[in-house]
Amino acid sequence: MLTAGYLDESLRTFIPNHRRVSRAVAVTQLAHEIEKGKNGTILVSSEFFSSRFRDREIELFARDFSHYRPTIIVVVRDHYSLIRSSYSEAIMSGYRGTMADYVDELADGENRYCRYQETLKPWEARFGRESIKLIAYQKDADIIDDILSAIVRKRLTGPLEANIRLNESCDLEVLGYVRLFNELAPSWKDLFDSNTLDLWDGVCQKRRKYISLLADRPIRHQTAPLNSLRKKKCRNKIEAMIGNDREWLAQHGIVFSSDLSAISDIESACAMQPVDMPLPQCGEISLAMNEIRSFNNSLGMGVRALQSQAEASYSLKIKTHAQVVVKALRRLFARLVMDYVRR
Repeated sequence: MLTAGYLDESLRTFIPNHRRVSRAVAVTQLAHEIEKGKNGTILVSSEFFSSRFRDREIELFARDFSHYRPTIIVVVRDHYSLIRSSYSEAIMSGYRGTMADYVDELADGENRYCRYQETLKPWEARFGRESIKLIAYQKDADIIDDILSAIVRKRLTGPLEANIRLNESCDLEVLGYVRLFNELAPSWKDLFDSNTLDLWDGVCQKRRKYISLLADRPIRHQTAPLNSLRKKKCRNKIEAMIGNDREWLAQHGIVFSSDLSAISDIESACAMQPVDMPLPQCGEISLAMNEIRSFNNSLGMGVRALQSQAEASYSLKIKTHAQVVVKALRRLFARLVMDYVRR
């Protein structure tokens, strides 16, 4: 709520009314908490600092906290690893675009998400370079411990070290099928615009169930041919976007080694069109039909006619009639999702 209070009203429409507070109220409440806690160091964390704060918001934030001595701690990650991970996160949150679409959006000149220098220069200008501390993200490290150590200047011991934090990205095949689900399901914005945002939890639950189904059953597929031209264009866009960052990060003492796995995944995903993605083999289709029957029985949805239509399509030769199966799947999932979230 604190950082949202700094945003222009046009950027706050996505925040539920019951969670909206003015900037003045939020700052006063935080100051009260700081005073009550009597701690020497207070940590304020928000994704909005990097994703939505620009010169205006940074200046207002600096004024409100001018009586403190802030240290700006920023976790940076190899660009290709960041893109691969954030695309996976976006898909899990309902994003409908392909990897190529996602790279195009990141490459837009107004998008600072993968441009560390552009994002942090205004913070350096306002708070001073000596106040900026960069931490290089390491996949196997405890990022919470890294951040807290930068504040208290010593490694922490105890329960934090024992905890295992896993947030693995799904493989490309699973992401592809989840993206198809997202195309069929109403998006957050669709529901917001239609004043039915209360249905969003239902959509998210359905997506999580679908992801779990895919993750628990390995997808066996044929390898689709990759388009080398699309692959090269994708790589060139990313390199043009992040080129200046490498030198700037080096000035801060950070040099990343190439994440070859992330590079390969991004290039492969960009080199495939949505229609290139092979369908699951018969075993997985059968399991999917069983899952759909389970939905029908447990939720009482009248989809028997659609099931018969879809199953008839599956009796065709899968490899030569892939498009027929895709259309049947899409019709079926569209009805299932919309009926489910509106119940």
